[in-house]
Amino acid sequence: MSAQELHAALLRPAILHILRAAGYHSARPSVVDAVSDIAARYMLLLAQRTAYHSWSNHNDPAPTLTDVRMAMSDAGLLIPSTTGAEEAWKEVLRKPLSDYPERNGMRMKEARRRDLEDTADVREFIDWVMGPANKEIMRVAGLDVSTGAGKALDVAPGANALREDYLTCE
Repeated sequence: MSAQELHAALLRPAILHILRAAGYHSARPSVVDAVSDIAARYMLLLAQRTAYHSWSNHNDPAPTLTDVRMAMSDAGLLIPSTTGAEEAWKEVLRKPLSDYPERNGMRMKEARRRDLEDTADVREFIDWVMGPANKEIMRVAGLDVSTGAGKALDVAPGANALREDYLTCE
């Protein structure tokens, strides 16, 4: 078995859990293979773009959060609300923070507002990840979603026979 076949075999159960959580109770093996292949290619794209940004930004193989964010933007996972030109003009036309008075915390409020504006796409992504669709995926996978920690649930020894097997798709 080649490394690519092994990776595809390891990805297949995760894709089956995601499809089950999305409401699909059965699928042809060719469909599951196609969705697994698409997911693998997408993860490969994210990894390649992260490595590219890591080498381009700081000539180091260890990526930073900024490198990952830029790769997610390249892959269409994070969609910026404005274009680069719009952001540049906004920054040029925006009043500097030093012009805001310290009284009543106005400078701090403006700095907080700008930070929230800059990270809006990341917050939307986090909200989506923590949302109900992904909680269902974690529940189907047998992870504890009540704490948000993603710990595997302990199943009683006799309970395995009662659980449905979503890994068979015929």
